[in-house]
Amino acid sequence: MLKDFVNLKPGDTVIQNGANSAVGKAAIQICRLRGLRSINVVRKRDDMASLVSELKSLGANEVITEDQLLKEYRGKIKDVRLALNCVGGRSALLLASTLGFRGCMVTYGGMSKQPLQADMEGG
Repeated sequence: MLKDFVNLKPGDTVIQNGANSAVGKAAIQICRLRGLRSINVVRKRDDMASLVSELKSLGANEVITEDQLLKEYRGKIKDVRLALNCVGGRSALLLASTLGFRGCMVTYGGMSKQPLQADMEGG
């Protein structure tokens, strides 16, 4: 997924939800090896500090919750080249909002069982 949809170069940013899944952890490690910056979105949990530590030890640059993405990071994260979505619903929409020009979102799962809904206006 990290090489099939967008031509990523070292320094480019990838954002993903479900970052603590097996696929998410693999993506973090591949990003690190390829010199890509990874922003990793997870659900808030009681052992958040432990999870952040684990994912950062794998090479994650940022580990944030959906609420943090919405409230603290949304305007600051831009020009993302690739978004990896395994959750769907609101989480997918938040990822899509970070994409830069010609950015791409790849959906490979739907853990939330919620559709992606977006208001699109044609011009």
